[in-house]
Amino acid sequence: LGAGTTDLFTSGRGAMLVNGRWGAFFINVAKEKRNWRAVTYPTLKPGGNTAYTYVALSIPASSKHPDEAWEFIKFVVGPEGQRINAATGIGMPVRKDITQEPVWLVPGESKDSIDVFAKGMETARVLPFNPRWTEVIDDLAEKTLDPVWRGEITAAQGAKQVCEKINPLLSG
Repeated sequence: LGAGTTDLFTSGRGAMLVNGRWGAFFINVAKEKRNWRAVTYPTLKPGGNTAYTYVALSIPASSKHPDEAWEFIKFVVGPEGQRINAATGIGMPVRKDITQEPVWLVPGESKDSIDVFAKGMETARVLPFNPRWTEVIDDLAEKTLDPVWRGEITAAQGAKQVCEKINPLLSG
C-alpha cells in the first residue's frame, strides 16, 4: 500500500485504526485532522480483555549513580512526571488519578475516548513475552493482514493466516 495503517486512517483512506494509547499522538500530529473516537475491541464475553504492554524502568547493578537513578524513577512515576507523560498522548499514566485529569486529553480527543483506555486497564492482561515480538510478530501480522485492508481476502481468512504463522512462534 505504500503507507502505514496510521497514515491510511489520518488521510481518510482507512476507516479504522487498531492501535494503543500512543495512536492519539500520531493522529494529533497528522496534517489532516479527523474526527475520531477510541472504542474497545469486540469480545465474545462481557468485560473482555485488553492487551497490556508497559515500559519498565530499572537501575543497573553497576550504575555509578543509583541514588540519582532512583530519584529519577520516583519523579517519572510521580504526579508531575505522569502529567508530563500523559500530556504527550503517547503513554498510559501509571497513576489512576492522572487519568481523571484533563491533561490526559490531546487536542481533538474526547473524554469518552480516554475513558476507553482507562477502563480497559480493569480487564487488561499482559501479553506473552517474546524477545522478537516487534521483529517477527508485529511485522508478520501487518504483512499478513495487508490483503485484508486492501479487500483482497476476508478478515476471517486473514485472521486464520495470522494464527497459522504466529502461533508456532509464540509457542516456542
